[in-house]
Amino acid sequence: MTQISTQELLILYVYGEISPEDRARLLMELSANPGLQDELHKLKEIKNALQDAYVSPSETSVKIVTQYIRNTTEELHEIE
Repeated sequence: MTQISTQELLILYVYGEISPEDRARLLMELSANPGLQDELHKLKEIKNALQDAYVSPSETSVKIVTQYIRNTTEELHEIE
């Protein structure tokens, strides 16, 4: 089974597509990480802005954002 990154879990959470197990894991991480809470807040703002503009992200856009998140996650892990 492939583990989903925290950033990917945030996106799933914002769109209500997260499993109960992953939701519990994410909520634990959120409670201990103010930076992650900020990321969640920003993602919610982006989602709301998209809904307000009646724009749904294209599959290509989602792929680009997901790849960016993966790259950022890898870079953060290299720093640690």
